[in-house]
Amino acid sequence: MTLLLAAFAVFGLAAADDTTVTVIVGATLVDGGGRPPVADSVVVVRGTVITAVGDRVHTPLPKGATLVDGRRLWIAPAPGTAATGAALTRAIAAIVRGPVARVLAGQPAHLALLDADPRRDDGGPARVRRHWISGKSREIAAEAAR
Repeated sequence: MTLLLAAFAVFGLAAADDTTVTVIVGATLVDGGGRPPVADSVVVVRGTVITAVGDRVHTPLPKGATLVDGRRLWIAPAPGTAATGAALTRAIAAIVRGPVARVLAGQPAHLALLDADPRRDDGGPARVRRHWISGKSREIAAEAAR
């Protein structure tokens, strides 16, 4: 019986994680596909999937969501792997220059929050602040400081 309760608790926690809602608010969104950036964007992630994308005027914020302040930052599609440093910024730049938009409702939540436009060509790569792989966030800036 104890084993059954422990298994239920573990599966219950896993199910609760799938309903976690995170909203990145205020970042400039570069979604790839050649579309112009969206200033003051909203990206809603439920569990491991992007459920809504748009500007703050037209995209409602779900009640009870965890809000991530993206003001003065950029959000872009990212690889679904645990790349770090220069490899991660090169991968993000390649994705946003690609022919297909990658930050859309229904897509896996592979995202990066950066301190500059990931498409820039001035030789200074944008630094990644946070990297989401399937909705799970990693603080990149904190890792780099260690």
